[in-house]
Amino acid sequence: QGLGNSVAAMGPMSVCSAPGKVMLAGGYLILDRPHTGTVLALDQRFYCGVVVCSPTEALEPGQIAISVVSPQFGELRRYVYASGPAGEGPSLRAVGESAQRPNRYVEVPLLYTLTAARALMARSSTSGGAPPAAMALDITLAADNGFYSQVGELRSRGLPLTAGSLASLPPLLKPVAGADGEVAKTGLGSSATLVTSLVAALLHALGAVELPGGGGSSWPAHLETVHALAQLCHCAAQGKVGSGFDVCAATFGSQRYCRFSPATLEPVLQLPDGTAPSPALLLATISSTGRPALDHHSEPFQLPPGIDLMMADVCCGANTPSMVKRVAAWRASHPAAAELWSAYAAASARLQAALQRLGDLHGGANLHGGDCHGRGKLSGGE
Repeated sequence: QGLGNSVAAMGPMSVCSAPGKVMLAGGYLILDRPHTGTVLALDQRFYCGVVVCSPTEALEPGQIAISVVSPQFGELRRYVYASGPAGEGPSLRAVGESAQRPNRYVEVPLLYTLTAARALMARSSTSGGAPPAAMALDITLAADNGFYSQVGELRSRGLPLTAGSLASLPPLLKPVAGADGEVAKTGLGSSATLVTSLVAALLHALGAVELPGGGGSSWPAHLETVHALAQLCHCAAQGKVGSGFDVCAATFGSQRYCRFSPATLEPVLQLPDGTAPSPALLLATISSTGRPALDHHSEPFQLPPGIDLMMADVCCGANTPSMVKRVAAWRASHPAAAELWSAYAAASARLQAALQRLGDLHGGANLHGGDCHGRGKLSGGE
């Protein structure tokens, strides 16, 4: 069923979706500036719906009762958030079974985003520091079928393993676990799209930002804030600073990307585990007057006409941090690594430049006007 049927109609639902990705060129290189990677945003999206409503339980002023529902996984999580009017002294407490089943990709964005939203609203408010009223947030999460292997689903329905069979499946299916009890992902960036859509939907629902599709004119600058906060949340959740290309693609769409400086996020990431950043530190990290808070660089990109991307489901995931460590160890120990790496970097740069040139020859000039970050970006609305 669709998102709109997953939550009782207590108020308008803010729904944001973020596209999955696939990297065409620049793998591993993209971890180090100034190397670039070319990434495509796909038509498979992660969705987050947020309804702001009156609490059904007794809460103190400034507290927020939160329910997070994932119908595809049959999961319900409950939390209580608390802070001062401008996000001072923030805390997030898991309620009931949620305390025994932590999910940092949900809990870190909740804590950081609600604090940032209050800080952003207080910064633009003239009403003083009155305690915010208690409220409740009903959040629904869902992902398109492409984020999870559908081989088991197709076999259970007696369907051939073809693209046509995939297209015939009902949307938002419950993922089928394999023999090991685990759900096989397809590598489209489910954690990055979850975090990005959750951050965006919360900020939009609470009135802290405008997003594409909302009809306002401030969304380009606000999208930079969403991007910076999503990068911070994703890094904090996974416990390391990755390249960030998956979050950037989830926010802005297809692009040629050069990563941000990891030091940009260090003041927050160096806090002791479980310590919530102060509102001042959060705002200093995610927002900057007149320029993006992060120093990444991206150029819009789309596949030239006549070039199609074919993807295969190999029914298993990959441990990216482990693979990165193995490549780093090889570079540090193998005598021929430096020469091979230099040749790889040069070949990758030539390929990316050729793809960009082909796009420019086929009307790519249109990519550089209006929508400054290309197609397939984050979208939101009510």
